[in-house]
This record gives sequence, C-alpha cells and structure tokens, in this order.
Amino acid sequence: MAIAGGTVRTRDLDVCGPAGEELFTAYRVDTAVFGVGGVDADGSLLDYSREEVRIREVMMRHARRSFLVLDASKFGRPAHVRGGGIEDVSAVFCDAELPPAIRDRLAQSDTAIVPCPPLLPGDPASP
Repeated sequence: MAIAGGTVRTRDLDVCGPAGEELFTAYRVDTAVFGVGGVDADGSLLDYSREEVRIREVMMRHARRSFLVLDASKFGRPAHVRGGGIEDVSAVFCDAELPPAIRDRLAQSDTAIVPCPPLLPGDPASP
C-alpha cells in the first residue's frame, strides 16, 4: 500500500502538495475518489486553494474513473479556485437530488448520478 505524502491540512485532514502529486502521478489506478469545496451553478468544481485543485486534477488524470462524493451543501457554496467541471468525473455521489441545471448538464455527458440517501437512525447500516 502506498500512502500520499505532503502537507496534511488539519482542518480537512487531507494531503496536498508536490509529494502527494508525485505519488498519484506514479500510479495508474482504477478509481479516484474525492470531494470538492463547492460546485458553482455552472457546474464548475471549486476549492479553496490551487494545491487542492492540482492534486484532484492529478488523481483524475491517472485514474480510469473518478468518483466525486459530496453532500447537497456543496452546491452554490463559495470557493474561489476553479478546477474542472462536474461533467469531467465518471460519477457523482450525492445525498440529495442535484440542482436542475447540474442535472441537465450531466444529462449531456457520460457522468453517472448515484443517489446516496442519508441513513435513518436505527437503520442496520447506520454507524
């Protein structure tokens, strides 16, 4: 197992920086799984630093498929660094219905939409 190096950001507990980029560049993987800081109304993927965008772009380039995992609060959430579009990923996993403009945009792409309804208390799959 290889683990990404780089700077661990304490707030988000993710890894960014050149060491992480080098790791993801060295491998060709089946699936990259990642989140974003926000999704703009036009479908732009947004983050809070260029480092976050760069590591996501490297992951996507070196994976056969890419899964964007997010909750509904990411739609319209302001983040100032743009990096690609929602239609660039293989699948979007979300806990709520996507906004109509985003749904329409994805309908014109090969991106799958995977609904992930929240677990209810008492559900056997609930932690």
